[in-house]
Amino acid sequence: MDIFILNLPLKNDWFTYRHAPIRFNRRTRQVHVFYTPRFGGPRSYDWDALTAQILETGRGKVTYYVLTMTAADPSGRYYYDRFEVGNQLLHREEGIRWWEYIRRFMEEGPDSVPDPDWTLSERLSLRESFVRWFALHELRRERALGLNVRPAIARIILISPFLALFSIGHFISMLTSRHVQWPQEIRQACGEE
Repeated sequence: MDIFILNLPLKNDWFTYRHAPIRFNRRTRQVHVFYTPRFGGPRSYDWDALTAQILETGRGKVTYYVLTMTAADPSGRYYYDRFEVGNQLLHREEGIRWWEYIRRFMEEGPDSVPDPDWTLSERLSLRESFVRWFALHELRRERALGLNVRPAIARIILISPFLALFSIGHFISMLTSRHVQWPQEIRQACGEE
């Protein structure tokens, strides 16, 4: 009985849903954000009611940046919701580039932005979990920008046993998590049905 009571909170917070919680629909100029039924279910926002910010967060000596979007009422005077877009970033410029990519997609169309060099797929793959934790795509991107990636490679090699463990844990969490199920009206608005 004690084990059941101790593990009860885990069913709500861990291993619940996989990735893909945000949809940008440029045809309807809406952004759909997935929330679990516990938090009221998916929410939809008008693109014109959203503003973007890059927030700085710190953990010890390391500073991270997070792209967030804030929803306001039609007058723009009252803000009522905020959500994060993507993961924590090491450089503020990455957040600016990420925001510009989204803005151009929504306002100018998909032909105005290049295809992403890497995306999360819907299929479960141990390889994808390793790519996510070893961050090799970020290293390639930073090398292409002319940045020195040797210190990062040295750190990856040093902590590779831990990264391998995190990668396996990530894969297990994906196996035990549910796929996000969007409501039919959002799927129809996004042209799926």
